[in-house]
Amino acid sequence: MKFKPIFISFFIFCCIGNCFSQETARERLQRRNQGQSNTNSTVELTSRATQMNRTQSTDINDAKWLREIYRYLDLSKEGNAPLYYPVLPEQGR
Repeated sequence: MKFKPIFISFFIFCCIGNCFSQETARERLQRRNQGQSNTNSTVELTSRATQMNRTQSTDINDAKWLREIYRYLDLSKEGNAPLYYPVLPEQGR
């Protein structure tokens, strides 16, 4: 009676163990060579990076300033007031 569940468990364990075979030396060498070739390849720059590289090579007197607004805050709202009028320190705090 106890033999049947143990036998089934052992059979399932053996089947699952065969599904995950060990990696061969040839596969390891191929993976290592692919990893080295990927690190040697050049990375393509984004359009923003190429624009920044072009503007950095120009003369500083003709510098273009990049203005990017990530978030717009309405300083007239009461919740954003500390950003416009910072709290003054009281008693050394």
